[in-house]
Amino acid sequence: MTKSFSGKLLGLALLLVTYQAAEAFMYFYNDAIAFLSLMASVLVLAHIIARQQGFGGIQDYKLAWQKDGKYLFVVGLLSGFVTYSLSFVVSLLTHREMINAHNLSLLPTLGKVVLFSVGTFLPSIAEDIITRGYVFAVFGKNWNKIVFVLVSALFYVLNHPYKLAAPDETLIYLFITGVFLAIPLALTNSLWYSIGLHWACNVVYRITKDVLDMTYAKDYGLSSLTILMLIVLLSIPFNIYILKRLNYRIFLWN
Repeated sequence: MTKSFSGKLLGLALLLVTYQAAEAFMYFYNDAIAFLSLMASVLVLAHIIARQQGFGGIQDYKLAWQKDGKYLFVVGLLSGFVTYSLSFVVSLLTHREMINAHNLSLLPTLGKVVLFSVGTFLPSIAEDIITRGYVFAVFGKNWNKIVFVLVSALFYVLNHPYKLAAPDETLIYLFITGVFLAIPLALTNSLWYSIGLHWACNVVYRITKDVLDMTYAKDYGLSSLTILMLIVLLSIPFNIYILKRLNYRIFLWN
């Protein structure tokens, strides 16, 4: 792997192919072992590519695990849980979603919660490396931060090929989420806050979609996805405020 522009694109392509291969095994075959194995391979491959590009390793894709990284991860995780749990509560209160509690059993439900919590970590960090950490470290270091955030958000949308034919609402939500997850990296020069947000998002999503037995309203009014989109959008300034309180520069235009 060279340090040339074509070499950088090749590195990105290799990571994308590995990630999408993992997604394909899950999407078409529901093969969790192949899915998680390939997601883990993204991390290994990213480390190898980073060394070939002259970096010290995967940590130079904004994954340095020092004191600030640990702290940012925990704060991002808590913020993500608040954001996505709040959206779920609002959907319940407005009857956009309803829990069929009579179908729940305590131990199997807790087991699934643990399974999905653990199983969503690798996909979260793998996608964060590809659509944010790699892009920022390899291509975006000379970009205006706003340009990076917009490019990263668009790349995040395109990294969901099975949803590209979905309604516009889904694509808008993905783009807003891409902005939501890219801003902390642009402001902190660390990927860990974004990883915390992203992992929390995936955990709450899997619990509400795959663990709980839900009924969804089909009548008029805002959909649960629109409610989520609005809350994620409103949480962007909230997270910027948190980072300001943590003494990070909060200006995206310089």
